[in-house]
Amino acid sequence: MRSADGAGAGGAGAATTTAAAEVPFVPAEWLACAADADCVRAPADCCGCAGGGRDVALAAPWSDAWSARVGASAHCATRGACPKDPDAACAGGLRCRDGRCVLE
Repeated sequence: MRSADGAGAGGAGAATTTAAAEVPFVPAEWLACAADADCVRAPADCCGCAGGGRDVALAAPWSDAWSARVGASAHCATRGACPKDPDAACAGGLRCRDGRCVLE
């Protein structure tokens, strides 16, 4: 079971990253929405779109927990300089599609 801070039974809430996309795993309940206004953009990595990295779409109530989770990851502690060009997905808008927050 996962607590509100994102800590599962096996971890302290540090964001885990998928090798292919290098975007941390977002728990399904953190994506739940009923309307576009329920969603917010948050940095998916230490840089976020504003710094040349990536963002994720989240349900607004989870924004603070997500920020703490990404900031506490070992990946951020060891990361060098941010990329110069943001990910192509950064140009996308926030949407609630099929009950999930997404960047389109």
